[in-house]
Amino acid sequence: MSPSRSPLPLPVSPWRIAALPATGGALALWLFMSRLAHGGEPSPNWWFGFGLALVLGGIGCLQRPAHGGRLRGGRFWGGLFAPAVAGAALWLALAPSITMALAVLACVGGAAAVLDWAAQGPRPLAVGTVDAMAAGAATLAGLVPAAAAPVIGGIAGVLLGIALGIRLIAGPRRPASILLVGLVPLALLAQGLAWPEASLAWLAGPVCLVGLLVEANRAASPV
Repeated sequence: MSPSRSPLPLPVSPWRIAALPATGGALALWLFMSRLAHGGEPSPNWWFGFGLALVLGGIGCLQRPAHGGRLRGGRFWGGLFAPAVAGAALWLALAPSITMALAVLACVGGAAAVLDWAAQGPRPLAVGTVDAMAAGAATLAGLVPAAAAPVIGGIAGVLLGIALGIRLIAGPRRPASILLVGLVPLALLAQGLAWPEASLAWLAGPVCLVGLLVEANRAASPV
């Protein structure tokens, strides 16, 4: 008798899936921080990044019940609900006092989503937080206008550098981890700053996220 097969069983640990809402939460944090700092009408790139943050957050939240939990915690309330409410208020052009207050709430929520993910994995909380912030900042760096790229790219570069340094100091690591999480995103950001007319910086965030998922997959898989 052949054993019954269940389609695409999910891992026991939700850490792999949680890397997605963590990056979405970090991206939402950076987006609404820029709103608080500059105000004005959000650009199409801002809205694209906002939609991407909600999609990443939603994917992680939809997977949460499969592990026995419910839609709650920083992943849902911070990474999805708070940014969605703030974005709706901005879309409906509510009073500036309301939109700014909700932007602050979205920033807090984005940070909560990052911490929720960082607490899931077998690595220290601070390491997971840096990883998620680096992926979110790198994603944002590929969406901002050329005038803002040096500032945002610099912030993303510092975070990526810290994440890379942690991996180098911690001991032997797989080359794929060092390349995908650190070296390749840094090279893409540098290329975007050097040749803004043919920038590939938009790939930095996705490459970093793929690296985090690869790491999470290896950490969650039995040896």
